[in-house]
Amino acid sequence: MGTPLLLLVALLLLLLPLVVVLLAHRGARKGKNGGRLPPGPLAVPFLGRLGRAPRRSSGAALADRPAPARAFLGETGCTVSRAGYGPVWRLLRRNLVAGTLHPSRARLFAPARAWARRVLVGKLRAPEAPPRVMEELRCATSSLLVLMCFGERLSEPAVRDVAAAQRNLVLFAAHHAHVFAFCPAVTKRLFRRRLRMGLAARRRQKEVFMPLIDARRERKKQVDKGGGAVALTNKAPTAFEHSYVDTLFDIKLPGEEGCRLTDDELVSLC
Repeated sequence: MGTPLLLLVALLLLLLPLVVVLLAHRGARKGKNGGRLPPGPLAVPFLGRLGRAPRRSSGAALADRPAPARAFLGETGCTVSRAGYGPVWRLLRRNLVAGTLHPSRARLFAPARAWARRVLVGKLRAPEAPPRVMEELRCATSSLLVLMCFGERLSEPAVRDVAAAQRNLVLFAAHHAHVFAFCPAVTKRLFRRRLRMGLAARRRQKEVFMPLIDARRERKKQVDKGGGAVALTNKAPTAFEHSYVDTLFDIKLPGEEGCRLTDDELVSLC
């Protein structure tokens, strides 16, 4: 009696992979043109397609970004790249695209591009020494981005300071900040040296960015009082008429009684 039972169990085990393949083939979907689409979740008799129920019950949570792991650095997640999908993210994204990145704004930044191009060509044609092409291209690109963001034509050492401060914080976030996403109350004590490194990078970023932001804020106050943007630009030849940070001063966050962006949030957005 035992032998037939063992044979039956062995036969069922051999047929099980065939049944799974047939079910998967039966559940294959076809597109509008008759082409086969990638397979969906496995369909199991009496249970339906596995994995569909979790997507239905918590689809919004799965589609959203995780909470920022850099709150200890003064970042609240109020940025285009790290804000949760919602009214704040839509407001920041719309402001960035409409005020700076949209093709209709390209003409507005044409003088900035012309200035960066003249500086780059002048360095490449300098007869003193063979030009370092990649280094000069990197510096010209950084100068243009700084001008578009802060509205100020800075000297090369100042541009390098801005680029270095931003690069150090980005590298820290990419290689070291992920450990603080899990149980930050414990990891902040385990990785104290790494925490001090991140705080130093964030502090340096604020030291470099805040004077530029404050200068632009003061300029905007004078323009609002009737000073005129063109007149102020003539008084300060290194200033540019428009910048990305100008658009951030008027933003009022939804759901917070019209609160404006803090200095930490302005630094994170620049």
